Amino acid sequence: MLHVVTGLFHPDLEQALASDLRSFAVPPSPPCLILVPSESLRTHLKWTFCIEKRLPLFNVHLLTFHQLALRVLEERGRQVADQLRGESFFREWVHQRLRKRGADFAGLNELASMPGGWAALWATLKDLKDARVEPDAVLEAFGQSPFSTDRRLEAVIRLYAAWCEDQGHHSLYDHDDVAVLALDLVSASPWLRQQAHIFYYGFYDLTQGQLDLFRTVVREYPATLYFPLLDEHPAFRFAQQFFDQHVRGLAAGPIQHKTGTLSPFRDLFDPSRTFRSPKPDLPDEPDADDTGKEHCGLRIADFGLEIRNQKPTIKNPQSSTIQFCRLVTVSGANDEIEVVAKEILTLVHERRVPFHDVGVVGRTLAGYEDVLPRVFSAHGIPFQATLRRPLSQYPFPQTLLRLLALRLPASGRGATFDVLQAPFVNWQAFCPDLTTPRPDLWEQLSRQVGLEQGLRDRERLVRLFETGVPMPQKRRQGESVIAGEEVRNLWHVLDRLNRFLEAFPEEAGWEVFADRVMALMDGVLTSPSVDIVDCELEILDLKSEISNPQSKIHNQ
Repeated sequence: MLHVVTGLFHPDLEQALASDLRSFAVPPSPPCLILVPSESLRTHLKWTFCIEKRLPLFNVHLLTFHQLALRVLEERGRQVADQLRGESFFREWVHQRLRKRGADFAGLNELASMPGGWAALWATLKDLKDARVEPDAVLEAFGQSPFSTDRRLEAVIRLYAAWCEDQGHHSLYDHDDVAVLALDLVSASPWLRQQAHIFYYGFYDLTQGQLDLFRTVVREYPATLYFPLLDEHPAFRFAQQFFDQHVRGLAAGPIQHKTGTLSPFRDLFDPSRTFRSPKPDLPDEPDADDTGKEHCGLRIADFGLEIRNQKPTIKNPQSSTIQFCRLVTVSGANDEIEVVAKEILTLVHERRVPFHDVGVVGRTLAGYEDVLPRVFSAHGIPFQATLRRPLSQYPFPQTLLRLLALRLPASGRGATFDVLQAPFVNWQAFCPDLTTPRPDLWEQLSRQVGLEQGLRDRERLVRLFETGVPMPQKRRQGESVIAGEEVRNLWHVLDRLNRFLEAFPEEAGWEVFADRVMALMDGVLTSPSVDIVDCELEILDLKSEISNPQSKIHNQ
């Protein structure tokens, strides 16, 4: 039985959930469960309810959808968290399938030597997988479609069918598969049956597996859904479509719309509700019908872009001015900033708005540290921002972190060659006997030999010291065989790198690990110049922070 509440996240849904929780907080408090789509929202609710609203959350479980699925599986003794695979594994699966002898994926086999092609193909397969598409049904529909003669599209479908077969035989699962694995266990879960009520909060889109899990839970247990939606409001068009298609039919009883809260957001995106106060006779101001100069602002949101245009009005404290927004849907942070940059240039060049009168505001600037400076500089837009890139985002510290991560069991060939191909490797200090390092050639060699485990597979090279490695795809370029000398050089590099990493103990104090990191930096890497990486004093302070981390904590 599902009860549905709609409204704005803040304050409507927060207040509604807090009010409902208070009814369960009366001793003796029965157990209840709150489910949210993300860890960030989970953290926010914990702070809001415990610190701001002073709610006693005894016997209240607050989990993400993923944590719920893991809890149900663990209840039946299925520990899957440590068995989940990462993106690099699945991209490599695509690679090995394409290069497998006898594999007939017409139009796709040439992608076997293109890592970017593996990633693109896996993204397509993952979309099909997350939608729980049956490969046999797709093949049948494909045969009856106008695209039935497209060999490449047929190859993608057959590759997906091969993936589904391997997933079942070898238990190949990623983070998004956990919800599907828990589906059949939800109805009989003793832990879920203990919950007096289940509260779903804050989602407006789900993968098919998550949606199926949601439907199963709300049909088996008493539940309330708090869905972010203003009914028929243009700013909620995407959420409205999802709600009408997947949620409305599940509601038992009337849907509760929280519309009593006064909020400027309700009118923000509705041009029909805008009005303009009387305009005084000011010089250099356009007429009412003039489309010229406007006072403008821009707002970057986390998922999408909003560009606000405020028509010329007088600032009369006795009267209110309702503004309206137009929404522009884009894909990713780069496109967001590109649209903002072009809008700024339009304001500056066509409407004569000075740069210093334009503001760009975001709920968070995390994730824009690289994109915003690059795009604005390319468009010639001067800016001053509060964002600051953390040290870990600069190339040299990233190389050091990747180098340290090679000790982890999950590190593979890609991680190894990310380090070897970095511009900061000090080959003279690292391998002084090596005349000409060729990491690009070694990377091709490793793919041909199949060194999937990186450093741990290096002994597979020994048998090829004399014969070399045939490279059929390089025959036209006169490099049909990589000489045994290069095979020996690669083995020597991997072995030396492994010896550096083996110097790290399994357990030790901070000073020991700091000394090992310093020795690794001095023995493998070369310090970057400011010309290579524009991180100035942060790079110079890296060694001191490693040696004395307390200094940074004390300064904060």
